[in-house]
Amino acid sequence: MDEAGERGDAVIEWCGIAAVILVPLVALIVSCAAVQQGALAVASAAREAERILSVDAGGADAAEEVARVILRDAGVSPRGRILAVSCEGACRPGALAEVEASVDVDLPIVPAFVRGLIPPVRVSARGVALLGEEVAR
Repeated sequence: MDEAGERGDAVIEWCGIAAVILVPLVALIVSCAAVQQGALAVASAAREAERILSVDAGGADAAEEVARVILRDAGVSPRGRILAVSCEGACRPGALAEVEASVDVDLPIVPAFVRGLIPPVRVSARGVALLGEEVAR
């Protein structure tokens, strides 16, 4: 073939190769961003739960609700129980409690028919709080 017949072929080949490379790269970047968003949200939820428990040792339900609100505000849809609070001995004022918040983050690029094969990513955060007395209202 002569040079005139191949004119423009390089541009078309480059566009095809770029699409094959760029589409998965963009999907990877978007998925990493979703996981990072979930990680930041769950860390914030754990921190706020610690703060609530440091003021009110019996505030586990309030801490769970605040964690749900924080996750929803960050764009993460929580399912099931988010917080796990454990103490050495009894959870009473003055005891140290370990708070763990965890949530499953769905990858946004994964199509619905493949979700069974690619599970969501579990992100979690831990912290320790000194349980406090209930504040008089």
